[in-house]
Amino acid sequence: MQALKRRSFLEKLICFSRNFLLLYKSGKQVDQVLMDQIHNDYASGEAQEVLNQLLSIDLKHVMGQSEYNLNNTHYSILYLADGDLEKLKELVIAAKRDFRDVVSWAIEMKKKEK
Repeated sequence: MQALKRRSFLEKLICFSRNFLLLYKSGKQVDQVLMDQIHNDYASGEAQEVLNQLLSIDLKHVMGQSEYNLNNTHYSILYLADGDLEKLKELVIAAKRDFRDVVSWAIEMKKKEK
């Protein structure tokens, strides 16, 4: 997975505009780092679908209705999908069944990369 790239002021402004539009359409507040990761991993035409998929997982899908667990789930899905929209959709389904599976898969993959 690519690290976040440095952007010029203009690129940041464009990214902010895209994020605002995506957030406006979704009606939900989303972490800026998550939005940056979506834009780094997916084509602009896929970003809204990725956001919609991730936002379909909500607090009722994670233990203790915890924002921390929800954020871990979102980042784990992005990490495991690695820019593949179809894989992301499969991971969202798995996370809705049991978010702990997706988080543990991400941890295991990260360990293997070291």
